[in-house]
Amino acid sequence: MIAGVLATNTQDLAAPLLVVLQSKTGTAATKYLYSLGTRPVAQNTTAWEYLLPDALGSVRQIVDGSGNVTLAKSYEPYGTVLTSTGTASSIFGYAGEQFDTTGLIYLRARYMNPMLGIFLSRDPWNGDVMRPRSMNGFAYVEGNPINLTDSSGTIAAGLGRDAFADHYSYSCNCGWIDWEHAGDQSLPGGQGVYNSIVTLYRNIREPVSGDFDYKTFYAKVTQGIPLLGESGVEAAVYAKNHLSLDRAKNVTTGMWMTLQLGFESFQGGITAPNYVDLWKAWLQVLTRAGTNLFPAADFASSFAVEDLPSDTIAVYRVLKEWSQDDIKRICNVLSQDQSWYIYQHNQDLTGRYQNFSFFEPKYACELGGACATGGSWPTELLDIVPNWQGRGIWEVLSSDIKYSGGFHGQDPIGMPKFIAKLLRLP
Repeated sequence: MIAGVLATNTQDLAAPLLVVLQSKTGTAATKYLYSLGTRPVAQNTTAWEYLLPDALGSVRQIVDGSGNVTLAKSYEPYGTVLTSTGTASSIFGYAGEQFDTTGLIYLRARYMNPMLGIFLSRDPWNGDVMRPRSMNGFAYVEGNPINLTDSSGTIAAGLGRDAFADHYSYSCNCGWIDWEHAGDQSLPGGQGVYNSIVTLYRNIREPVSGDFDYKTFYAKVTQGIPLLGESGVEAAVYAKNHLSLDRAKNVTTGMWMTLQLGFESFQGGITAPNYVDLWKAWLQVLTRAGTNLFPAADFASSFAVEDLPSDTIAVYRVLKEWSQDDIKRICNVLSQDQSWYIYQHNQDLTGRYQNFSFFEPKYACELGGACATGGSWPTELLDIVPNWQGRGIWEVLSSDIKYSGGFHGQDPIGMPKFIAKLLRLP
């Protein structure tokens, strides 16, 4: 009820995030038109009016069908209206989101108070240790309203242009690429990924001297975490001591992908008494590639759309000795200007949506004509078939989560035959 008059909204329940199709107060109804995303581009009560946004998506002007400006607004950083001139109105304003009659901003999971820049209830997501400010359950967009938005009320989304240019590109064939995940040696994190795969491949490929059928070693995937330093997942594994070059590449690919599944789960805050069982469960996910099993709020930036496909690119980069130019050609990587346009019009990176497939990227919808509709994963990134654990080739013996360093050495040692018999290895 608004001033004693019945007010209703008609919402699209099939959209990824709820959007208002029509608002009605008494007998007066306003319909809303969308392109992509959660922000309307036009509204119609008695005639069409067009909502003009700024870079954050805030409605800054409304114009009529003749192009006349009928409303102009400006906002304080967290959304309080600073100035307003004109006779037109809309329920949408700051960040393209809906204001209610109390002055609060409706962000689906929660309401936000723009006077204070905080939510009225705690975030259902506990936060991400990689983003310490996200662990404040009430702060809006981690205290960065100039660059970030939060349409879901659970996770801040958005990247500054500089941070975006250093780490991300869109490609017509491989979807979004996170260059650190993809092992770009010009980035500190990418150099670490590259070195880890090189070490893993060497440990698998080179036999331990002596009469050993199997060898054991530690394998890890880590990332620098604020205040904690190098942290991640480490596994003690065994592998066949003598493998052909092709089989060594298959095993390296399967082991690296398994480690990444464990790491993404760790990054998303999933814990289990036995990480080996958790990884095996994740292997079943691969048979249902692309299935979105969990909402974004449960995983933070883990299993983001760019993560697993970029992990695949990284292992191929090492095993096939590809250069950065090779990857750009194979994936058909777009320019930074084109990639930025696609990001601005889709907002689908860094945890907004999830992808559980190494070989089926989530292609963006609004491409601005830069790529053909959809996409096709390159055949060049399919010819090293992952050798998953089991079959007496390799297996995880134990695994653990490590914080602040404390990782074991990675040099392989031969596995005595009596231990292999205890493990019933062929």
